[in-house]
Amino acid sequence: MPDKVAIIIPAYNEAATINDIVLRCLAITKNVFVIDDGSVDETLAIIQQTTAHLLINPANQGKAASMWRGMQAALENGAEFIITLDADGQHAPEDIPRILDAAKKNPEKIIIGSRMSEKSAFPKKRYYANSVANFFISWAAGYEIEDSQSGFRLYPASLVRKLKIPYDKSRSFVFESEALIEGARMGYTSIFVAIPALYQENARASHFRSVLDIVRITLMVAWKINSRFLYLPGLYRGVIRPALRRARFDELGFHGLLSLLLSNLLIVGTLGLSYIWHWFRVLRLAKTSATDAREPNVVIVLGMRLKENKPVNDFVLRLERALNLYQKYDSIKYIILGGFTGSSRLTEAQCGADYLVSQGMSANNIHREESSRHTFENLVCARDLIKSSGSGRPVIISNRYHLARCRVFAKELGLDCELCAAEENFIFGPKNFFQIGLEAYYVHWFMVARLWSKITGAKFARHSSRKNIA
Repeated sequence: MPDKVAIIIPAYNEAATINDIVLRCLAITKNVFVIDDGSVDETLAIIQQTTAHLLINPANQGKAASMWRGMQAALENGAEFIITLDADGQHAPEDIPRILDAAKKNPEKIIIGSRMSEKSAFPKKRYYANSVANFFISWAAGYEIEDSQSGFRLYPASLVRKLKIPYDKSRSFVFESEALIEGARMGYTSIFVAIPALYQENARASHFRSVLDIVRITLMVAWKINSRFLYLPGLYRGVIRPALRRARFDELGFHGLLSLLLSNLLIVGTLGLSYIWHWFRVLRLAKTSATDAREPNVVIVLGMRLKENKPVNDFVLRLERALNLYQKYDSIKYIILGGFTGSSRLTEAQCGADYLVSQGMSANNIHREESSRHTFENLVCARDLIKSSGSGRPVIISNRYHLARCRVFAKELGLDCELCAAEENFIFGPKNFFQIGLEAYYVHWFMVARLWSKITGAKFARHSSRKNIA
């Protein structure tokens, strides 16, 4: 397959990184096309010392024009797949084989190297700007696009032959977004391969002009949407439906969705007072919850979505609290909850148990429940285990912002339990402010749903306890 692949690298004043990037690409295929876009440093001389195909723009023409020229050269060379990546070191050529594997299975798809799974590695402003761009470009394209601003892509040659979009200098950072939208209109959608977000501390300043180029991209996307009369089907398919799927609203049923609507109407009808009341309740419990327990008969650690098969920081805090309790109560069960979520290859319970064992807890004390996917299922699946654990009150460990939801769910399930905060103290920073607000919204919705159920007799989905216990 490498003989059918061409790698396109636009380069403008990239003397610090271009040699390393080109050599790493040549290790994958000899069909590497580097376009020097009027560099005024040593970039051209460095490229000439390699065996890459060199194309020279006598003056700077912009990224889009350079990419287009490289794509046409690749087509003339017989390429069936064209990979683009930046010359500044933000893209690792070693990820190309994974992108090619995806292309083998999906030869008529655009393959995008997505950095969005590594939020912590992104500069904050760039991450949120990318998220906004993803929203509108997904709308215009009519399907969800995970990382619309990634320049690390594979294009099928059949698509490149059909593309008819501007590539002058004013379109330098518009071209790639427009290619996704126009590709979708011709039937070429995208799939995504997770890649690391690489931002070097001493990297050169980006050629992207944050104001001018954002305005240009915005005007292009607005034209695409308005030219299709707001393209409401695209808004639904590209934005609304994926959001509903992630929130698992398809599992709620009619009464679940109706209670969500009623909850929002109540917030609006009370000018936010009903929500604010729950907000203060969530905050109060977050601030006052204890970090110890009184003679528990079992300790329940709620699972949390993993990141790259590892526990995220908030999950680690829950596990560390369990380890602290283990120093006092080393003869009881520690039940770790959570099944497969997201794209992880480990269950939350398995990952949590592995962490506890690595930190010194005996595996004989650990029980795993590996079916539940969210807080309510966590507690349902723990219910039978709690009842069979003898005298004493079970302890549930979670993060401070999450404890109020745990309490209302436990009360609904008839669980008499003690809450234990994962964090030593509550710190009211931006992250916790957002989390408290979100949890208050969930609790408000749940309380409205419970009241609706009592008034109408409506039956909501109940998840019986699972038996996938290790």
